[in-house]
Amino acid sequence: MTNVQQSLTTPVIDYQDELELPIDCENVVLCDNNVLLVIKGNTVTVYNGLLINRVLKFEDNIVKACVTTFLIQDVPTQIMAICFRKYINFYYPSGKVFTLHLPFDVALVKEYERGLVLQTKTELYLINKNLDLKFVDTDTNSSFSSHEYVTTFNQRDNGISLCTTFINGEINVYQVKNSNRNFKSNTKSSSKQQKKKYYSMSASSSKYTEPKLSQIFISENRTSTLLSNARVLNAEQPPSSSMRKDVILSKIDSIESKLNRNHVKLFSIRFENQEGIVVVNKLKQELHVHRYNSYSKSSSSYKCSCLDCIPLNSNFEGNLIVLTDDGLFIVNPFLELRTGCNTNLPAYMLLSSFNGRVALRLKNDSVRLVKVILEPVSDLVSSCLRCFKYLSGSTVDQIFWSLWRTAYNNCGSEWDALVIALLSLSVPFPGDFQFTVNEITNLLPQAKALRESALVNYSLQDLIPYIVVSLHLLREEYKLDVTKGSYLKRLGNLLSQLTIWMGWPDEWVNYYNTTCNLDKSIKFLSLQIIQSPPNLFHSLASLFTNNIVPYLSFSQLVEESDSIDAIVTPVTNVVLKLFEVLVSSQYGPAHLVDMMSDLDVTSLETFPFGVAIPLKEALSVSQEQPTFEWTSDSLSLTGREDLKKLLSNDLYCDSVVEKTACNDIESLIKNLTSSEIVSSWDDQSEAKRMGITKLIFDQDRRYFEITTLLHQTKMQTAFLKTDESVSEYDLLLLQRKLAGVVAIRTLTIPMGRAALNYGGRKPLLTEKYPIPKFNLNTLISPTMTTIIPSEDSISQDLLEWGHFHNGVSSSLSIAKDSKGISGSWMIFNKPPDLNSQHAGFLYGLGLNGHLKKLEEWHIYNYLGPKHPLTSVGLLIGMAASLRGTMDNKLTKVLSVHAVALLPQGANDLNVPVTVQTAGLIGIGLLYLQTQHRRMSEILLSQITGCVFQNDSEQIHEGYRLASGLALGFVNLGKGDDLKGLNDTHVVDKLMAVATFVKHDQPRLELDKSCCGAIVALCLIYLKTENSNVADKLAIPESEQLLDYIRPDLLFLRCMATNLITWSKIRSSRDWVESQIPKVVLDEFNKTNGFNRLDSDGLIFFNILGGSCLAMALRYASSSNIEARDTILYYLDKMMLLTSKSANNYDEKLAYNAAINVQNMLALCASLIMAATGDLKVFQRLRVLHNDTSKSMGYGGYMAINTALGFLFLGGGQMAFDDSLFGIASLVTSLYPVFPKENSECEVHLQALRHFWALAIVSRCLVVKEVSTNEPCKIPITITMKDGQVIEKLSPCLLPKIGDIQTICTNSIDYFQVVIDCQLKSEILENFEQSLTIYVYKKQNYQLLRPNIRSMLQNKSRNIDIESQSVINGALFEPVDLNSKEIWVNEFESKKKVSYSGLTIFNIIDDKLKMIQSVESPESIEDIWNLRLLFEYANTRIQNDDLHYVPLQFINQLKQKLWNKVGS
Repeated sequence: MTNVQQSLTTPVIDYQDELELPIDCENVVLCDNNVLLVIKGNTVTVYNGLLINRVLKFEDNIVKACVTTFLIQDVPTQIMAICFRKYINFYYPSGKVFTLHLPFDVALVKEYERGLVLQTKTELYLINKNLDLKFVDTDTNSSFSSHEYVTTFNQRDNGISLCTTFINGEINVYQVKNSNRNFKSNTKSSSKQQKKKYYSMSASSSKYTEPKLSQIFISENRTSTLLSNARVLNAEQPPSSSMRKDVILSKIDSIESKLNRNHVKLFSIRFENQEGIVVVNKLKQELHVHRYNSYSKSSSSYKCSCLDCIPLNSNFEGNLIVLTDDGLFIVNPFLELRTGCNTNLPAYMLLSSFNGRVALRLKNDSVRLVKVILEPVSDLVSSCLRCFKYLSGSTVDQIFWSLWRTAYNNCGSEWDALVIALLSLSVPFPGDFQFTVNEITNLLPQAKALRESALVNYSLQDLIPYIVVSLHLLREEYKLDVTKGSYLKRLGNLLSQLTIWMGWPDEWVNYYNTTCNLDKSIKFLSLQIIQSPPNLFHSLASLFTNNIVPYLSFSQLVEESDSIDAIVTPVTNVVLKLFEVLVSSQYGPAHLVDMMSDLDVTSLETFPFGVAIPLKEALSVSQEQPTFEWTSDSLSLTGREDLKKLLSNDLYCDSVVEKTACNDIESLIKNLTSSEIVSSWDDQSEAKRMGITKLIFDQDRRYFEITTLLHQTKMQTAFLKTDESVSEYDLLLLQRKLAGVVAIRTLTIPMGRAALNYGGRKPLLTEKYPIPKFNLNTLISPTMTTIIPSEDSISQDLLEWGHFHNGVSSSLSIAKDSKGISGSWMIFNKPPDLNSQHAGFLYGLGLNGHLKKLEEWHIYNYLGPKHPLTSVGLLIGMAASLRGTMDNKLTKVLSVHAVALLPQGANDLNVPVTVQTAGLIGIGLLYLQTQHRRMSEILLSQITGCVFQNDSEQIHEGYRLASGLALGFVNLGKGDDLKGLNDTHVVDKLMAVATFVKHDQPRLELDKSCCGAIVALCLIYLKTENSNVADKLAIPESEQLLDYIRPDLLFLRCMATNLITWSKIRSSRDWVESQIPKVVLDEFNKTNGFNRLDSDGLIFFNILGGSCLAMALRYASSSNIEARDTILYYLDKMMLLTSKSANNYDEKLAYNAAINVQNMLALCASLIMAATGDLKVFQRLRVLHNDTSKSMGYGGYMAINTALGFLFLGGGQMAFDDSLFGIASLVTSLYPVFPKENSECEVHLQALRHFWALAIVSRCLVVKEVSTNEPCKIPITITMKDGQVIEKLSPCLLPKIGDIQTICTNSIDYFQVVIDCQLKSEILENFEQSLTIYVYKKQNYQLLRPNIRSMLQNKSRNIDIESQSVINGALFEPVDLNSKEIWVNEFESKKKVSYSGLTIFNIIDDKLKMIQSVESPESIEDIWNLRLLFEYANTRIQNDDLHYVPLQFINQLKQKLWNKVGS
């Protein structure tokens, strides 16, 4: 047979003109993706296509350079490996380079399909596809000599796996076996990054764990998750002793003998389930292939002469490239087929091959690259040739491929070559025959010549009926692709001619509707295996009727499994499955979408309209009701880009929006000449934040007003009303006094600005972060006099704290997710001398969590100078960043700054009281909710303890209060479970101090400890509903007991009692009055207490304040109108009361208490309506802000400006959290004693006023349009768990996510999006992180449905279609005017067009196709598509529920078609 096939020739392309390789290169390795390696000495040159990609030069000698396949994240990846004696470099396609340092010296490296084989002098190792390092050993019946080296290695999932070695002129053949211990492992388990330990082996040890390759990888200037556990094996330990023997070699055969190693080339090839060991003896110029089909001795061998031979690495198994004196040949030793190659190059050596490319070394030592044409480019010819694999055996299949290549070499046309090859094996050629000329019969002479020259003694007479039917099924396959119309004609002509020659009925001939003259002179009668040609459209249409017509699939024809259909006729397979679901009453559109996604259907545009429209109908329904499984493919298919965005993890990554180009030269010049100011923060992030804020407050100018009120850099204005009789000097004194009050108000503006601008900026790390300065000048009207305050008009202490708050407000404007906020950046912003402003800046950074990784030397640089406010800001800031971590390093730092934490006998470090107070607060945060016994004991002792400074002890109420707060933080909400603290009697001790009744003057002044004890009990039992503790702290009912309690303590006790019994707090006035003892309430009402200043009202005022603060904390950020109105009712009363003048001491006492309660009520109102900008609250706060009477003071303005900030918290986008820590932070921040005189600053550390920042959560729902990525106003419906339905307009604040059932968008212009907050999913996780919903504007069939709204919209737009427009052409003549106007409007709207195939553009396009198919059909397939569509529509007549194309339009098509047939 070898001689018979000498004339079979394969075409070859010479790359001489395209690529010229170096003549002195030692080796060439061909790889996938047109990559080739050229190796010369210690240099590897990588070519990508025709260009040099990189040149790698090394100092060490290269043992092996190759490309093999590894599994990277479960994906087979081609990786280049360059092996040296001590290490291996792996070059990934992404450009990463990893180095594997080996614990042994490599003598030999062989690549195989799944990795590398490494051989040392005595041992064999394996790096498999999962990047596992394995030790290869022999079984007990085999032995591996130290002089034996590996020549081939294979590991296959099916078939046989062999390894060959060479020793002393003999070749040993081994079976490759996996260890039983490794059999259970699979790819998925190996892909998981399991942490594996590597144990050294001792003599008695039997337990060991295999090392993964990732354990001994060391990256070259790169890091990777793959290298997370990188380590190097112990060089002194034998590596094999600690590795599992997962691969075992078992000797099965020895072949050949007396071979010279220098003159032998060994490799292996496989074919089906067989493996061949190829031995090329260059000395004898012989080729031997030993064939194995089982693990026994060689079953047979193949022998031929050759100069050189290499495996032909391609999609065709079992082929060799053989070089002989007569040229190049393709040889299949398993089938003993031999085909020549059409090349005359004078080659003497074969270097490498891959995918048909072959590298040759010519006799002049140059390297030439050629391409052997093994398979066609055309999809039609490939599909036809693929059929033969399943229609015939391997021999016939290979013969046919060889005939096709020979014919292609002769004629140059892939399709003609296919026809020639088919005719050569099927048509009987008489001596002299005549035939009718057509495109098929014209090829008969070439077919006859091919048959005669090839001398193939084989006929396809038995197979030709199956070949015809299979080609027919391929033609039906191409009917489903509108881009393959030319294929139908070619196959139709061939099949028409073949069926006539075969003598099949005219039904077959007429089916193909061919127009060429068919030849009837040749006859070779063949069995008709089926009666009529299978018609796919007929079968699909019959599914909608009661008379179903079966369809013959390719798998049924060849009697194979259904999986064959997905290979040979994939589109037919998909359509049949989809239509089976489509007609089933058990499944709906959602199931169809899921199936399309599973079947990898990404577009319906290539389907004919008869198939596409029923599927698009299902997609249209699912587009509006996405009840299918949300995957990226299914959402793309239905055109729901909004839901796809929700599903992705790039919600934070905003897409790039194109900027509008300059339309004229003037605007361009203006942009060039304008001086660009470099901002110190990311303007884009702030612009996005501001855009959302403006959308929230777009109805009026309230946001402009709040930014004006909280503007500290502009000159403040004030109005001074005086009598005309006042002298000029007295007027000046009054003006200076007023200017001093306004300056103090200006110093407190940062308190509100911090809340207003919270988290809105991201700093540029290369620029210093700006902190706005104060403008303390005042413009007095009506005289319009500018007053500059003198240095002594404002105390230095107030100035220091004012600048501290200014620094805090600036750093709180930095977003929590800002990157790169490190100690180095803080030092970059550090002033030459530490000041209070930078201290506040550090404190604010800590509150936002940016001080977690501050280096020790940075801490020392800040604490070393002992600047008090810097120490306060840094200590509390670091503790806030590391809260709850019990960090040991920070504990030491805090202990140094609090004398109580130092051991007894320690030296006095002269730490200021404020810094010691900050140290205690820091301990409370650092040990948050840890119930740490030691810290709890210390803090408990300090509630009644004294603070030491300069070897003197002081009784400091602020210090004791901080101890109580810290103790509450450590045991926050753990009142019912104080594990480890029961024996300390902490609750009893706190209760004794908290309920202390002052009837004498004790030594410890316990009345200064009461506040700390009450707050500690409040936080420990927060939300526990513990009635015992609450009853003990409750306000006494008798008037006599009330006289023994300081009035301001009643405020705290009332607040604490209600916060403990959290669920009983209500929002009505009746509840507030129920908290006031009846005797007090009756007396207050009897005396009309809201209309007169009397110290008897102190009890009422403080209990009222405590009740309202508890209510505000309960309903914080809830926008509860009843709670707001309750607070405002009392606020109005207090504002009227404080407008009265206080003349005597008793009235002044009542006045001061009323002012304090008024400020607290203002804070309470803003807390409830936080971030809403509520006008009723805003009006009252603005009045209080503009009150420049002396009585307001520093503390009053601090409260009012904080309230203003709360009302517009985070630009209307933030909310307060009602968690335990959130409430505790708010209690700390809103402690009801604000500084008024300098001495009162000690009662509550001012830095704690910013603790509200620890209770902030983002709860602003933003709805963005996918096409523009810009926020928009969309109606939102929020359904709560309790059934309550809330209607809002986005952007808006959401209730607590845990209380929400669903969030739904309600806009007729956009697709509805529903977020189920109770269904745990990836979508909900992404939504909770971003609180962003994307909406997608409808461009579907609904726009084309005529309705009054759309008509009025089109009328208002004044759409004018130009007479010269394409849409006025003949093509669009069947389209009605309304559709044309909508087309023009949507096209010109510059919105992102969906590519789902469901837009109005697709609908109009499909309608035009259907109309054209009725009026002038191009082929019979158009009529079959119409029939399929009509049958589908008939099933929908009763419900009239067609969406994509209305039923009325289809009925009009029917009428047109009948009229056409009738005429």
